Amino acid sequence: MQQFYSEYHANEFLQPLVGEISWSKHLVIMSKCKDMQERQFYILETKKFGWTKDVLIHQVEQKAYERYLLGQTNFDDTLPEKVKQQAVLAVKDD
Repeated sequence: MQQFYSEYHANEFLQPLVGEISWSKHLVIMSKCKDMQERQFYILETKKFGWTKDVLIHQVEQKAYERYLLGQTNFDDTLPEKVKQQAVLAVKDD
């Protein structure tokens, strides 16, 4: 509980999310995720999709956060329509 308080109390993004998911899910996130943005991602996704603790563990182990970051591009804003799809396929992680 002391670690939970020390890591979450001063963070303006994580602190309001504390009550959104269960204590056991917070323990998983704290033990497996060291980056605050990664923690925020998993808290929000757990709440949004109603992940169980086991599903959360699976998502963390399968690196859902990293896959989400890799999927972020500015292709829609910067590329012409004729090469946009080709660019998406070039960076797609299969």
